[in-house]
Amino acid sequence: MQPFSTLSIEKHTIISRDDTDTCGESPFWSQKDQAWYWSDIPAGRIQRWHPASGQFDRWQLPEQTGCVVQREDGRLLIACESGLFTLDTASGNFTRIADIAFPASGMRFNDGKCDRAGRLWVTSFMMASDKRPIGSLFCYSNGILREVIAGGFMTPNGMAFSPDNRTLYISDSHADVRKVWAIDYDIASGTLGERRLFVDMRDFAGRPDGATVDTEGGYWVAGMDAGCIYRFTPAGQLDRVVNLPVRHPTMPAFGGPAMDEVFVTSLKRGNIPVEQDPDAGKTLCFSIGNKGIAEVPYRG
Repeated sequence: MQPFSTLSIEKHTIISRDDTDTCGESPFWSQKDQAWYWSDIPAGRIQRWHPASGQFDRWQLPEQTGCVVQREDGRLLIACESGLFTLDTASGNFTRIADIAFPASGMRFNDGKCDRAGRLWVTSFMMASDKRPIGSLFCYSNGILREVIAGGFMTPNGMAFSPDNRTLYISDSHADVRKVWAIDYDIASGTLGERRLFVDMRDFAGRPDGATVDTEGGYWVAGMDAGCIYRFTPAGQLDRVVNLPVRHPTMPAFGGPAMDEVFVTSLKRGNIPVEQDPDAGKTLCFSIGNKGIAEVPYRG
């Protein structure tokens, strides 16, 4: 293994209101609103925090969430249990825009990101402890939802696009898989090419969860159960390990006015005593010296 650096985060801001998230996920920085958004999956909540004012907003949805992104018009696009929805944060209107027929009951949408042409890419998976590889990868563009990779995943996660738009990263977080792949990507046509193994996370502690990239092409992925985030170079070499004050980070994201802040959501496990993971379920915000790339809103 090549040499890598290790850093422990000590100076950070803990973002929480009157409680913590059961499973915080899908954080992103909105350039339009100058605010952070993220979800609490099992609680069916979308949350927003304005760093400049400290204002915290929350919207309760009628079902569990998957990924959340922003549309060009400012509304949110949310992938949930029974389809895709928009949320108007001004009125609170929650509107279905696409249905989905999963191959088995107990499934929902999970991780997702917009590519830099404004298409939404989103995965599906089985919520229960089911080891059938029936999770898929979908693309939603121009109002059409299509299945691009039909099955083959247990818990697809870790989606991110390289800075040059030529690579789509995707992982499988399931304990029996724990791998990250790189897929050749044609952004002009929105088509996928060859898929190759990028990182075998069975060589590292924890499981690969949510991910993002920095301006240099580094792939940052949450080490679920390992209390850290990993940075891998575009060649798939471990470059840095950032230890966190939470045991179960779920996803890192870059943001802030200068795109130099890191926002990390986390999971709270009910079987772990509070004193062993006191900040579980909280979200962290800190700087680390790298910069990210602004997320592109959905343009369909």
